[in-house]
Amino acid sequence: ATAARVDSPGKTAASIALPPTIPPDVWALVQSGDPASAERLRALGLPEKIVRALIRAEVNARYDEREKALYAGDATPYWERGFSPYRFRAHDSAAALDLTRETEAELKRLLGPDAPDDENPFGIDSLLAFLPREKREQLRLIDEDYRAMQDRNSLYSLIRLPEDEEKQPNLEKQRRLDIEALLTPDELTQYDLRNSNTAHQLRWQLSGFDMTEDEYKTLFALRKPFDDAHDSTGPRRSPEEIRARSDAQKALDAQIKEALGEQRYADYKRAQDQDYKLLRQLNTRLEVPLEKINEAYELKQSFEKKLNSFKPARDSTLKPNDQRNEYRATLAREAEAELAKLLGEKATAAVSEQLLRRLRPPQQP
Repeated sequence: ATAARVDSPGKTAASIALPPTIPPDVWALVQSGDPASAERLRALGLPEKIVRALIRAEVNARYDEREKALYAGDATPYWERGFSPYRFRAHDSAAALDLTRETEAELKRLLGPDAPDDENPFGIDSLLAFLPREKREQLRLIDEDYRAMQDRNSLYSLIRLPEDEEKQPNLEKQRRLDIEALLTPDELTQYDLRNSNTAHQLRWQLSGFDMTEDEYKTLFALRKPFDDAHDSTGPRRSPEEIRARSDAQKALDAQIKEALGEQRYADYKRAQDQDYKLLRQLNTRLEVPLEKINEAYELKQSFEKKLNSFKPARDSTLKPNDQRNEYRATLAREAEAELAKLLGEKATAAVSEQLLRRLRPPQQP
């Protein structure tokens, strides 16, 4: 065996434990797909994660050629290939799903029922952790089935045919029925709080709202009926439907305001502002305190109010539009200087161009 490398003073090669050598007959057993291979590897003293990684690698190697054939690129010259986020989907989704299921079955045969979870570096999906393992597995299979049924052409085509408008909503409805049949009413409630479209949208839109669990559940209860009634994934809406959605949105906002109260509703609205989302990133990237981020947002708002209240002077030699642009340039300089005092030069440089875009005069052609 090769001598171990000594990484620090005081350690000798003899004092460092070397990994066990895998005898040729055991390695041949692993490559053969014999169910006894995992136990033989464990008997050698290998850690469990190494045992599972070795067997998974060998299983994947056995299915590698079939997988490559399903995902092989087309013969179109590289300069003629367009971009699509779905271009790496298998040519035959059903065959790809069959291959995935066959691979998973082999891993379960060799390593036990939890084997498919090994590939997830974060372990069990925390949004499904409240469910027993059997139901988590069934949910995963449902999602795989419906992904395989999606038409890879209709997903990214600029042309929407009538059958495209019908197929996706129908698939979503059937998927929902399958999930409802699988889960108890309480499990379905918990699932929706974590995994529904409403849940995903709330977490994305309100990442800077710092909700309590009770506030989240309140907003979810108000928002989900609205989302269900005004699904944005269905066929194109008529002008009447657009007006109805707008009216429903106003009614929803009024309900949310009443439920949250004036101050928290103001925080709720602020959290959806893209400028505030931008500033919030300074907290994670540069550790700018949230108090300063909130102050910076208010500062930006105050300068925009000044711009909105601007009135050109009648006795000026400049045209009104030129006066306004001059005023905008002055405001932008002042705002950037104030932000630098509050946030620091580095943080201000990272956000000022986008944050102060409404203040800056337009670029001259």
